[in-house]
Amino acid sequence: MTWLEKYWKASGLRDNRNAQPNGYCVGPTALKCFNMNDSARLTENALRAFMFAQQEAYNRQHDKCDVDDLFYGIAASDERLTSEILNGAGITHQNIHRYIMAAPSGKSPAATEEGLPLSSSFKRAFELAFEAGDSHRHKKIDCIHILHGLLNTAVIEDLVPLMQALKANTDTLRSETYHLLSYEVDSSDQGLL
Repeated sequence: MTWLEKYWKASGLRDNRNAQPNGYCVGPTALKCFNMNDSARLTENALRAFMFAQQEAYNRQHDKCDVDDLFYGIAASDERLTSEILNGAGITHQNIHRYIMAAPSGKSPAATEEGLPLSSSFKRAFELAFEAGDSHRHKKIDCIHILHGLLNTAVIEDLVPLMQALKANTDTLRSETYHLLSYEVDSSDQGLL
């Protein structure tokens, strides 16, 4: 059993894709590698998205985890509110996976027990997710917050090729995401409030 498979089992997180990730890329300190001290605020879905992103980057043999991997992770996590927005735009984790698998793969992964290094845009998307949660006084950070971070103008530049390939209207996605965050929503069993 790989370290990641042991981590999934020990974490108690459910894999909504009905398949355990394989490979070695997410460790217990992976979330702390970009100074996110309050990772306990992340919902199960947000943690799952992070783990799927790490796995996708690892499978593609990239030397770091980037925003396209995070976008895939959010879609694969199958969180209810985010799925409604993405599915409404015709975006699925299978579509994202097809696009990013067509991109050239990198060198062998630099995975450690801490996971793959995170790109600056990946880190910024999470910072923006936490800022969105704070500004709306949400106790928990879910995939909808991360999607909001990804669609922010500070990060979206790195997703433009993917969004164009998916024929996604980023303005519409941004508007729908902001609209949901503006209300005190409960998007998971754990609640955001």
